[in-house]
Order: sequence, then C-alpha cells, then structure tokens
Amino acid sequence: MRPPPGAQWIGTAPNYTTGRAQTLLAPALAAHPSLRVSTQAGYFTAATGAEAVNAGALTEDQALAGHSLAPDYVRWQTARNREQLGRDRLGLVLLHSPECARSGDRPVLHHAIRDAFAVLEEAAAAGHVAGYGVATWAGLEEEVFTVGELLALAADAAGGTTHHLAAVQLPVSLVMTPIVQALHGQGPLAAATGAGLRVLASAPLHGGELPGMVDQELADLIRPGLTPHRRASLRSRHAQE
Repeated sequence: MRPPPGAQWIGTAPNYTTGRAQTLLAPALAAHPSLRVSTQAGYFTAATGAEAVNAGALTEDQALAGHSLAPDYVRWQTARNREQLGRDRLGLVLLHSPECARSGDRPVLHHAIRDAFAVLEEAAAAGHVAGYGVATWAGLEEEVFTVGELLALAADAAGGTTHHLAAVQLPVSLVMTPIVQALHGQGPLAAATGAGLRVLASAPLHGGELPGMVDQELADLIRPGLTPHRRASLRSRHAQE
C-alpha cells in the first residue's frame, strides 16, 4: 500500500471498517514512518465497547451508547489507538463528534470536552501524542461550541495558555454553511486558521452527492475544464486556504 504523492497525513478512527481500520493500516504506516497519523476517540463499535467494559474504561450503560467522552475511556482508547497503529507517538487524537454527548446541556458538554482535553494533555506530556483536537459534523456549524470556546477549554485543561489543541476537523463542501462563511472571511474555518489551528476537511463531496449537483454554470464559475469531482474539491480547498 503506497500513499498518494505528496501525502503527509493518514486519517483514521477506531470505529472505521467495523473496527478493523487501524490494524489494517499498521503495516502501511510501518513502511512509511514519515507519514503522520490522525485518529479519534468518541465513537466505538459494540466489540470495542465490550473491550472497554472489560478493561474498566466504560460501564455497561456507557458502552450501550456507542459514544463516550469519559476520561477513562479517552485514556484507554488513546493507548489502544497507539497499539493498533503501531505508533509510539500519534500525530493527532481528535474527539469524534463531541456534540453527540451534549444531552441538551451545553455547559455539561463543555465540561466533558474540558475533561477529555485534560486526558489528552496528559498524553501529550508523556510524549504519546503530538496534539489533539475535535472532529465534528455539526458542532461548529450549529455553534454547540465555537473555536474560541475550544481554545479556552484547552487552556483550562492545560492550566495555562500553553496547550496542545492543534486541529479541528469539519465538513467543508459547497453545501455546508462553513464554506460560505469562509469565502467571506468568517465562520469556524477563518477562526481556526486565524488561531493557528490545523484545519482538516471532511466530506468535500458531501458523501458523493455533490458531483451530481454541480451543473455546468456552477462548474464554469469554479474553473472550466475540470470534472465535477475536481471542481467541488477545488472549491473546498480554496475555502480552507
């Protein structure tokens, strides 16, 4: 397995490919030690939940939810990620869709994010992760949390302004609100880049729906002569920049 030319990062998660993604990636990562890897903690498969219960990282009730930001779970999952990926030090650990843990209570969610950040600060101090962040679908768009709030929570978790919050991941496509805001220098993309955070784009083709939605007029506005896939992806990349 060879990475595409110019690739610097591989993104994965413990729940991808029904829980097999990280072990499948390990040989490729071993063959390309310069590649940095981003993984996640939050969602988990039923099998992983059972393992976490056996390890004392989750209660049986917590495991039924299929998602957790509990500190013991984040600590256990981060160690498990390192083991499965064959990396002593991970490039990034992202909290996977933390908005799913809000239970309708914004302060409770922020407290949970702060506690999870504290665990990841411990991992950074131990040299097990280079940085951490948040991978969200709707959290930033719906302002369940903002980039500024995430930075404040990280500073609180680290006990000062020197923290390891390094990235946010969010959908960036022609049909998502953040791209419209970014093209006007506003919204979470602009806030994240302005704060020096790495921005990782997800779903640039909106689950494969976008190419069929890009008509000729829109395609020519983006750049004539490209396929719909490349036109849609190009606009997403420009929004990040």
